[in-house]
Amino acid sequence: MPGPSRQCDSPKSDISSVKRRLRYNVSKKLLWYHKQLNELKRHNDMLRKRLLRYKNKQQYSKSPRTKVELLLKNPSNKDEVKKNLVFAETIKDNLTSNYENLKTHKQKKEFKENIKPACQTLKKYKMLKDLKPKIVRKVIEKPKLHESKNRIRKDIISFFESDDNSRMTAGKKECITRNKEKKQKRFLADTLKNLHKKFLENHQYVVSYSFFCKNKPFWVVHPEEKDKESCMCKIHDNISLLAQALYNNKIIIEKTASKKTASEVLASTVCNTHNLTCLERKCPICINKLPSVKEFDNSVEIKYWMWEYGTKEINTKKGEKIIKISEKKEHKDAPKAILEQLIKHLDTFYMHCANITNQYVCTTTLKSQLNLNEAVIHMDFSENNSTKYNTEIQSLHFGGSRNQISLHTSVVYLPGRQPQSFCTYSDCLRHDAFAVWGHIVPILKFIEQKALKTDTLHFITDSTCSQYRNKTINYIITKLHWDLKKLKCVTWNYTEAGHGKGAPDGVGAALKRTADQIVRYGKDIPDVNTFAAEMKKAVKNVLLEYVSEYEIYEKEYFMPTTLLKPFKGMMQVHQIIWNKNNENTVVLRRQSCVSEMCKDKAIICVHGKHIGFNHLPMPSSPPAKEKPIILSNILIAPGSIPVEIPPKTSSSNHPSDVVLLHRSQKFIATGNFGLPPELQNINIDDTNNILFEDLEDSVINQNNDNEHLPKEKLDDELSRLTPDLNYVNMLKEPPAEQFANLGEGCSKRTSLKIGLWVIVSYAAKKTTKYFIGQIINNNEDGVVVKFLRRLKGTNNVFIWPENDDEDCVSYDSIAKILDEPNINRRGQLLFKDIEDFVLE
Repeated sequence: MPGPSRQCDSPKSDISSVKRRLRYNVSKKLLWYHKQLNELKRHNDMLRKRLLRYKNKQQYSKSPRTKVELLLKNPSNKDEVKKNLVFAETIKDNLTSNYENLKTHKQKKEFKENIKPACQTLKKYKMLKDLKPKIVRKVIEKPKLHESKNRIRKDIISFFESDDNSRMTAGKKECITRNKEKKQKRFLADTLKNLHKKFLENHQYVVSYSFFCKNKPFWVVHPEEKDKESCMCKIHDNISLLAQALYNNKIIIEKTASKKTASEVLASTVCNTHNLTCLERKCPICINKLPSVKEFDNSVEIKYWMWEYGTKEINTKKGEKIIKISEKKEHKDAPKAILEQLIKHLDTFYMHCANITNQYVCTTTLKSQLNLNEAVIHMDFSENNSTKYNTEIQSLHFGGSRNQISLHTSVVYLPGRQPQSFCTYSDCLRHDAFAVWGHIVPILKFIEQKALKTDTLHFITDSTCSQYRNKTINYIITKLHWDLKKLKCVTWNYTEAGHGKGAPDGVGAALKRTADQIVRYGKDIPDVNTFAAEMKKAVKNVLLEYVSEYEIYEKEYFMPTTLLKPFKGMMQVHQIIWNKNNENTVVLRRQSCVSEMCKDKAIICVHGKHIGFNHLPMPSSPPAKEKPIILSNILIAPGSIPVEIPPKTSSSNHPSDVVLLHRSQKFIATGNFGLPPELQNINIDDTNNILFEDLEDSVINQNNDNEHLPKEKLDDELSRLTPDLNYVNMLKEPPAEQFANLGEGCSKRTSLKIGLWVIVSYAAKKTTKYFIGQIINNNEDGVVVKFLRRLKGTNNVFIWPENDDEDCVSYDSIAKILDEPNINRRGQLLFKDIEDFVLE
């Protein structure tokens, strides 16, 4: 049996396969290289062809310089050179003349745009200067600000106009005009460097100092010496004076400036000057922080100044009189005592600054976040404007020759509308709470017409206690719905004392400035009517409404002041809220609160700003508008007094002591005490024969089961029971002529009744003199007449003299019985049918 085969593969077969593989790879690589070489050759040929074409093109499109050089090489081309030079000069002259013939800046700008490519070629060959300079002058266009830059610029303007950083001026001459835009000046409250730092602290982005100064509004200017603050806050200035005295003697440390001010003291003792928590000393970090103090010698006294109230004796015609004055006094004390005094005043100063910051933030929020049913009224009394003439005599400047006009300016903010400037003017110079009510009524009527949905009003005023912050305003707030029927809520917000400048001051300054300009142009403004007519022509953006003296006094008649009690702590109040749900109660707060929870609700503020409730025990309805009962000329609202009217009797059968009253002037008659002195303790007879004594007894007997009150409490009881008594209305129509002229020797004594106007004759040595008066009493011998005084320069205008002029005259002295006189707005009496008499 054969064994296994031992034959193996030949090595030649392996070598051949390797050779074939290598040969294949080499041939493949060579093929790739040939392909790449052919592509490069083709690309090279393409570039070579392109270069050739470019060179050929350059030969046919020669540059201007090349053409000129080729032309100048041949001396025989003189005519060709001349032709080209004439052509160039012609083009140059045409361009210049065409540019000069253009009139508008827009046309010239378009012309420059059209020749701009040619100018670039001339600039290449440095021949641009050969054209007229005006044509080639470079126009520097301001680059358009990016949207973010516009927003930053608006933020800067808003920052400068903030009351924290600049103060509004109220003077009529304190204005500035730029590019035909007139603005009321504002004075910077600090240096631009410090304001720039403050701006960076309150904004998230960074702005360079140069950009910040460049975008400062032109009406915000640096104050000069003549622009010094004449309405400084006493609290701020006293802190500055104390701090300056300590700094000058190197007792307190100063890091920022050479002059220590109240704002720097504040910044060095709190974390953030705009944080209410820090200003109210509730911050755990700065609650005990005080100004830094160096070592000092307490034995050396130093001087300092303080604003203080004092008294002064003056001599008058009636003798010596003591008056209150404000003066800047110099003191001298030890440094430690002055430092303790500064620390003592800081508590009041911190709360003062907290009120400033809170009120500014709240008022700004009210204006910027108005709902459809809300309106903001920012108002203030402007300084009275004096009437002026284009030419004035010297004596006009003395005495009472020059009249004055009271201006109450305001700015009304309504949702979805531009703020409306408003000015109510009057010849009544009262600036008390009653005048405020009278000036508010036209604003309420304007709001009722322009914003029908308004049921919430936010008032913003300063803190003057004689005008806006007093017990009477509390009552007025509860009665504003008489003039605005839809009114449901009222908030009255006060700025901090000494920091009440705002937009209304600018309105008053604009009106006064315009009035002065009109006078300079040759016109006279002698009275309130002329002032209003000229202002309505010249000032279109301010609405003007007249408030008569009668309308102001009318509000005083509606005011039961005997029932109002002062609210303890009224000087700390900065917000009053009234809601119709509780008509006779107002809420008083130490600071304004504009959160949705407390904004328009008469509740206790949950943010700790509540002071208390003021309950006003007064009627919530306006004076009755029904037809009044007329007791002679005295109007009494129906239903205000329960009166038992006695049965009618004929006018001839009334008692002899019952007389018919005729009006001489307006007066309130809520009882015997309300009548004029000459008409007290008498009965009143009219068509209804209502006796005044019966009326008084009816009121008194109503109380305590017909028990009579003591005489001294009569007035108070009548005021309590009759709060709605209306004021006396002057009869417009004179009574019918009941009597003919009596003439000399009149014997009809019964015709001469109390209240009649008569002419009385007095026999002199050579002539008879006549006087006009009113009968105030009668007796067996004659009648008692109270005489009038004729106004100088007039024939039929009379006034009551300062001292009563009364006389008992006989019946024969009565020359004539006159009709009821007319009364003008100044209370002067105008008589008719007196031409036959030369009156004294």
